[in-house]
Amino acid sequence: LPVNTHRAVVGIRSAPGGGRMGRKVREDASASYFNPDTCEVAIRFVPLEEQEGEAWGYEGGSLGEEDEGREFDIESALDQLIDELRKAERAQPFVGLQWFRDGLLPKCGYPWTKDQGDRASVLRRALDDDLVLTSQAPNPKEPMHPVTALRINRSHPRFRRMEPSRKSGFKPLRIRGGAISDTVIGDRR
Repeated sequence: LPVNTHRAVVGIRSAPGGGRMGRKVREDASASYFNPDTCEVAIRFVPLEEQEGEAWGYEGGSLGEEDEGREFDIESALDQLIDELRKAERAQPFVGLQWFRDGLLPKCGYPWTKDQGDRASVLRRALDDDLVLTSQAPNPKEPMHPVTALRINRSHPRFRRMEPSRKSGFKPLRIRGGAISDTVIGDRR
């Protein structure tokens, strides 16, 4: 409820291992993520004209807020996500999940990329459908803590039909004699 010119924003923050507070617990996280010894519930009053993202240090909705009347086509959002991931893969040796989700996608300009929850939902759907795969990549800044990297699953049937078939210019040459495999096997004996 608004209080004069401010509204209340509620969030849960955790600090794994008892470290510094500040890591937001996702609103769809299981109850096992809430540990009363290392978590805090924070209530902030934010001016009505200020975005919630500025108050919490991220872009997106607050915990418990319903996004009524806001719908997007998940299939077109998946296509847009894949296009952006394809561009990022060409430019980077690896694409970090957090950097891609929180740094690159909001700058793309698609309506669904403005909301943190929508970005997470589309990315989760891409991962669940095996369109995007994750792996561990060495972290150049902190070698002891690898980064979760994203890559397009090019062996997925959806991409085989999307990418134009390439005709190979390879044509085997006929040479006299036996097959090379027979020669190799004969040399091994």
